Amino acid sequence: MRLLALNGSPRGPKSNTRFLTDEFLRGFAATPTNQAQTLDLARPSDRDQALAAFWHSEAVLLGFPLYADSMPAMVKEFLEELATRPRPEQRPTLLFLVQSGFPEATHTAPVARYLKRLAGRLGCVCAGVLRRGGIEGIRSKPAWMVRGILQRFRQMGETFGCTGQLDPQTLQKLAGRERYLRFALRLVCWFDRVMFWDRELKANQTYDKRLDAPYACP
Repeated sequence: MRLLALNGSPRGPKSNTRFLTDEFLRGFAATPTNQAQTLDLARPSDRDQALAAFWHSEAVLLGFPLYADSMPAMVKEFLEELATRPRPEQRPTLLFLVQSGFPEATHTAPVARYLKRLAGRLGCVCAGVLRRGGIEGIRSKPAWMVRGILQRFRQMGETFGCTGQLDPQTLQKLAGRERYLRFALRLVCWFDRVMFWDRELKANQTYDKRLDAPYACP
């Protein structure tokens, strides 16, 4: 299978979206005959290649971060221009990857429904939407904190590379809890702050200034 992976994060190659996409592709490569190409839409040259290659691929994975409950503007612009291009009779299978900093799956659910309808409007089969919250900072977190998430993305890539499909129940498990109880959400946020954000502040010698309000009214 020939898979075109498109990274729709404005952060480009060093983004969290690219980090998760690479794990998916590691699993996808477990089938020796599979081939994958990754392009970053934040790069003008990659964007042009993506527009030229999209309709000629067997499968396309489009990943992006959730910005204000929707896709980044550069992804929307790409899709709008893509829709104006001539479409061949044989069209690629689409799958999507949506990640966000919010831990609850309810944040990514609306855009997932939109993406499934989008695939239909483009005349393509949607193999599924991989979505996961609580991803912000994943590139800098200790390996033991992210091992489970990365393993799931690799397994999904391996399954898709072998069968060309993704199981809806497995996708739902990957998305996590739709909502957390208030106490549980506070506990998750506290743990994340202590184990990651506070360490980042201390490493950059800014921990003592974390409560500063330089633009507050006197």
